[in-house]
Amino acid sequence: MNVKTCFHRFSVVTFLFISFLASAQSDSDVVGQEKVAAKWSDGQYEVWLPDPHSLARKEKHKFIPFEDKFMLNIDYDESSVVEKIRINDANYYQLTVKHDASQYVMGFERQVMYVAYFKEDMIIVYAMDRVELNSEIYMCEKIQFVIGNDLKKKMKDLREQDLIDEVNAYRKQAYLHVANTIRAAISEEERLIAKNTLKDKEIEKIEFIFPEGKPERLATSVNQGAKIGYQITLKDGDVLRTENIGGETPLSDLKIRYHNCEFYFLSSAVIGKSAKIGEPDVATVYAKSKYGNSEEIEVSFPLEYNGDVFIQYDGENGIEGYSAGEDGRRGYDGGTINCWISKMKHTETGEDIYVIKEDNRSSVKACGKINLDADLVLRAEGGNGGDGSWGSDSQSEISQYATDGGDGGDGGNGGLIKIYIDPSAQDCTIYTYVSGGSGGSAGKGGFSYSFGSDGERGTNGTGGIDGTVIKKVEAVNF
Repeated sequence: MNVKTCFHRFSVVTFLFISFLASAQSDSDVVGQEKVAAKWSDGQYEVWLPDPHSLARKEKHKFIPFEDKFMLNIDYDESSVVEKIRINDANYYQLTVKHDASQYVMGFERQVMYVAYFKEDMIIVYAMDRVELNSEIYMCEKIQFVIGNDLKKKMKDLREQDLIDEVNAYRKQAYLHVANTIRAAISEEERLIAKNTLKDKEIEKIEFIFPEGKPERLATSVNQGAKIGYQITLKDGDVLRTENIGGETPLSDLKIRYHNCEFYFLSSAVIGKSAKIGEPDVATVYAKSKYGNSEEIEVSFPLEYNGDVFIQYDGENGIEGYSAGEDGRRGYDGGTINCWISKMKHTETGEDIYVIKEDNRSSVKACGKINLDADLVLRAEGGNGGDGSWGSDSQSEISQYATDGGDGGDGGNGGLIKIYIDPSAQDCTIYTYVSGGSGGSAGKGGFSYSFGSDGERGTNGTGGIDGTVIKKVEAVNF
C-alpha cells in the first residue's frame, strides 16, 4: 500500500475527528510506552483500587490500597524492546497505532479491553470505552487499578478522573503523533512525484537501460528474459530513471507496447513469444511518455525459441457428491488435438527451427516455434471422477437407519491426438498424454447410533479408457 492510500484510510478514523485531536499538545514529547516500560523491573508492587464508596461520600472517586501485592514481569524481544508484560500471570501485549507510514506503541493490551499505561512511578491499568467516537479511536472509560511502590502520599489526593484525563491526553497525543508522521510522509511523496513525474516536463530523450546487460537474443522461456528499464534526459539536463532500475519515475508514466514479446510479472522481465508464420523472428519493445511529450523509441531482438511448447485439452474432473449419500459425477473426456510439425529457417539467424500448428476443433492457429533441442508436449487426458459423499448417520430411534455412502464417479476417457510430421521434422521430441481419468472414491456409509444398521459404503468409480495417439509422416506445408 502506498503512502497516499495509507493516508486516506487513516483519515477515515482520525482526521474526521480533527477537532477531537486538536485539544492535544504538540506530539514532539510523546514517548512510546515500550521505552517507559523498559525502565521498570520485575518484582512485586503495591496495588491501589478506585474506592467504590467514594462517590456516595462525594469524594470524587479516590483510591484505596489493596491488601495483596501484584507481580510484574517484563518480557523483551530479540531487539531488547519490551514485547509483552505480565501482571499476576495476565499477559498484556503491545497496543500499537499502526499504519504503513508509522507505528507507535501506546500501551500494553489484554483481551482487547484492558490497557496498561506506564509512568515513571506507577502503572495505570484502565478499561476502554468501545461505544463512543468510532470503530478505531477508543478512550479510557474507567481505571481498573494502579500499581507501584511508595504511592501512599501521592494517592491520598489523587482522583480517578485525574488519571482518566491523563491517559486520554496521552492517547490523543499518540494518534496525533501518527497523523503528523503520515502528513510528513505524504508531503515527501508528493515532492518526489512532482520531481520525478514526466508530466509537464520537457524531454530531450528516452533511452532503454539493461541492468543485467542487453541480450543478443530474447528468450521465449519463462525462466529467462531481459530486464529493461528506462532513462529520461530532460532538456534542463536533469536525468530521471524508472523505479524498476533504482529511480523514482513510475513506469506508469510511460506508454509501453510489445510485439512478439510480453512482460512476465513473476520474473519482472520481458520474454519472447513466437512470431507468426511468415513474420520475421524478431521481438520489439516500444516506449514513449504517456503525456505525449516525447518521441517513441524502440529496441528489437532476434527471438531465441528455447522454451518448450505445451498444448493441453484435458477433461475437467467430475464434481464430488455434495449432499449425504450423493454420487460423484463422471469426469469429462479429454479433447481432440490435431497438430502439424515442420522445419523452417529462423529468419534472422538462419538456424533450423520447428514450427508447430494446431487445430482445436473449429480454429486453426500457429501455436509456436521451438529450437531443435526443445520439446513439444501434447495432453488430452480424461478428468478424474468425483468422490461419492458420506452417508448420513442416524442419531435417534426415530431415524433408525443410516444411509449408504455415494458411489464414486467414473473417470473420463482420454482424448484423441493426431500428429502430422513433415519428414524434415521427424527428430522433434514429442511427449503425448492421453490417459483415462481415475475413478472417484466411494463414500463411507453412515453410522447408526441407535438399534438400526450402519449404512453401506458406496462403490468406487471406474477409471476411464486411455485415449488414442496417431502419428503420420507426410509432407507439411504452411
